Amino acid sequence: MRLLLLNDLHLGPGDDRPAYARPDINEAKFDAVVTAGDVVDENRDHAKSAAAGERYERVGRAFYEFLHEEYDLPIVVVPGNHDPLDCVERLTEGLDRAVVAHERVVGEAEFASAGADFDGFALAGWGCEQFDQRPEIRYTEFPATDPLEDATAATIDHVAAERAAEIEALAGRYLDGDADADAVADALGIADADRARLADQLAALERRYEALYSLVTADERVLLFSHVPPFDVAFDHHHSGSGLRGRIRRGSIALKHAVRRGSPHAVFSGHTHEYGIDTVRTARGDRYAFNAGSPGVAVVEVETDPAVLNVRTA
Repeated sequence: MRLLLLNDLHLGPGDDRPAYARPDINEAKFDAVVTAGDVVDENRDHAKSAAAGERYERVGRAFYEFLHEEYDLPIVVVPGNHDPLDCVERLTEGLDRAVVAHERVVGEAEFASAGADFDGFALAGWGCEQFDQRPEIRYTEFPATDPLEDATAATIDHVAAERAAEIEALAGRYLDGDADADAVADALGIADADRARLADQLAALERRYEALYSLVTADERVLLFSHVPPFDVAFDHHHSGSGLRGRIRRGSIALKHAVRRGSPHAVFSGHTHEYGIDTVRTARGDRYAFNAGSPGVAVVEVETDPAVLNVRTA
């Protein structure tokens, strides 16, 4: 299956040459187009004014109309934090070959009018419903678990990696039922005043994990598209972080565990603006995780063998 993958274009009213209009990419033949979030940089619900947001949304609408006219293909739309669910629903309204994929699995049946052929694959999407998108366990908020409490410029990579591994492992024990919220708090050294907040975050982690796990256990070979990357992969360093804070992992812990246990065929994400390919060890062997960076424009070829993933960027 060959896909045109677009993410983190961050288009705005001042863009006179859209980042997605690249002839060397657009000449290829695709089975579907996938947008993995942040096509536009603002929306009317988040911008400084509704009028300012509307200008961005007009650009976003033109973008999807361009895709709809340029390619007689399925368009799978995953919301980003800059263009969350309500926004992309507005941007794609009335476009019959554009399907918003958030917490849902999309197959050929959704695109019967386009004669879609997904070659046995299904495309699952998980995006954003709001601008703020952080790890489910917000460990940098607690003095006992914030890597910056212990790190220096010389040690930040080691400390951040060690803390991320600890958080991920404890989250796994919680999801397995081997540790309750108090046990996790004890292991992390969380102060009494912060324990209720941690318990709420763990409950939210479990709810999100269950929703994500249900996406990747479909009968078909599932390609999972998420705006936010899995926690603690090679490209889980957000571009907005400067200095030591730029080394902190900000991906989704729930997503990482859903991938580990559900074993989707491959995982694609954006958000961090970091180009990268990594593997996640799952119950059925290693699976590729890919981020096309920003602006992310890539041709992705997926084969029936999950150990093979071909990507080409412009």
